[in-house]
Amino acid sequence: MSEPLSHLRQNSSLLAFLLFCSQTSLSDTGLEYLNQLRTQAWMVEFRHNNPLAAAAGSHAYYLDINRNATPPYLSISAHTEIKGNPGFSGIDPGQRALNAGYAHKLVKENATIGKHDVRGAIDNLMGAIYHRFTFLDFAANEIGFSLEGISQVFKLGRSDLQQLCNQPPAAALSSVPVNCLGTPLTQNYFTQLCNEIPPHARFRKPWPEACPGGTLLNDGYMEQFCRQTPPQAIFSGTGRYYTICHGNQQIEAEWLEDFCRTPPTGANYDQSGEYYEICEPLVRVTAEWFRESCRSAPDWGRYTASGNYLQFCANPVKLREEYIEQLTRFRHKENPEIVLWPPKDAVNIPPAFYAEEPDPLPDYEVSGYPLSVQVNPALNGAPSLESFTLHKITDQGLERVEQVRLINAQNDPNQRFTHRQFALFPLQRLDWNQSYLANVKLKVNGALRLLNWTFTTQDPGGMLIYLNQSPNIIRITPGVNYALYWPPTVDLPTLPAQVKATHHPKIRVELTSIDFNTLRVRIQGKTCTPVTLQFSGIHKIDLLPSGC
Repeated sequence: MSEPLSHLRQNSSLLAFLLFCSQTSLSDTGLEYLNQLRTQAWMVEFRHNNPLAAAAGSHAYYLDINRNATPPYLSISAHTEIKGNPGFSGIDPGQRALNAGYAHKLVKENATIGKHDVRGAIDNLMGAIYHRFTFLDFAANEIGFSLEGISQVFKLGRSDLQQLCNQPPAAALSSVPVNCLGTPLTQNYFTQLCNEIPPHARFRKPWPEACPGGTLLNDGYMEQFCRQTPPQAIFSGTGRYYTICHGNQQIEAEWLEDFCRTPPTGANYDQSGEYYEICEPLVRVTAEWFRESCRSAPDWGRYTASGNYLQFCANPVKLREEYIEQLTRFRHKENPEIVLWPPKDAVNIPPAFYAEEPDPLPDYEVSGYPLSVQVNPALNGAPSLESFTLHKITDQGLERVEQVRLINAQNDPNQRFTHRQFALFPLQRLDWNQSYLANVKLKVNGALRLLNWTFTTQDPGGMLIYLNQSPNIIRITPGVNYALYWPPTVDLPTLPAQVKATHHPKIRVELTSIDFNTLRVRIQGKTCTPVTLQFSGIHKIDLLPSGC
């Protein structure tokens, strides 16, 4: 009988590094598994968030119902929804989060399409470098995810920004500076200044009639003087005199001149006569007091912000850019200075990388699993990568993997890397069940860091048979797992998508795709007829039960 098995890649422009099956139990939750991976990298764990999960669910539904639409889902972006399409829930990840009730739109999103459980989806995305960096984000600390059909979406957010948007403190709110005669002051300090104007700072008009020499006189004193003019000051009728008190009183000239030369206490006008109108409602204050207040403002009252603000909350509050940067820096400091992946002593690492959208390795259909180094943004100074090497650990010693490509911010073909992210791509897939040693020399803020760690690739789960090196007839033992492996070649980088198994009715054949180059096979039954596997007319092998 014939049993067709379509087991290989689904073409997709979505960011799907599509493998097929997970090595883990479906009962394990994705949050637990993702936190296991974060813990291996010494990063803070994620916590579940309901609005993020709702946003992930709506987008997963959109992807799933539109993937077979006309035009097909090849033209649908993984992160941008088109208004008018079925299931539309928001044009971008941030808007979808707001629509689902999340307090802010500074979210990140991973998505994949494929017939795998949540742990398999996480593994696939961790093997795709850009999406790995999303899961290993230094600031995110909460997540929601959802599966609809074969579409899975993960949405990452920040609880500190959630709290900020719901209850923003005064220190976080953006404000414009108050120009205090060229010195920018905060609005809070200027308000306090207005509320505490001392009596002597309030502007008083001088008496409108100055002394003969121009000396200004106190308005209050002169009001009293004019009401009760001293008799000796009043003009006697002969000689010189001055007319004051609004033209109502004649004063002996000599008396007034003596008075103005040495005014009695309270008579002299002690202000400059210049004033500023400040505050709300307007208050006239002396120019000399206001100038000194502006000049001597304490550091805490001076406006030192850039004036830039961010608006990302569900409500339209404007938040100081520096305040957000400080929050982000606190979040970064909760995580390690350097994050390595695969982590130290990791096992079951997939040996191959196939595809990602956008593709960091567009000229290779199959390559090795990428290694990555991320430097925490909380560390000052731009990091400099001195060297990044990979070695296979053999019985004879270390064997350097020569064919590699280092990707960083300078040569990333999609300009997604920051200057703190580095990845080493082996250009040939790694070996199954093989230990490797990675070495990194990294200079951070002038200090050299030497990083050395090992990891082991996945065991294929059965005796490995190299199809390109095996005869057309291969003897296998019934009830035993075998891994049929086709090493990538230029002409045949992966196994064909269609595999046909032809065998006797009394034989049961189990075929499971491990990756695009490897097929696990297990036969059951007692008969000496071979099982023929035909790979889309390109390659054919016969599996003959042992003992025949």
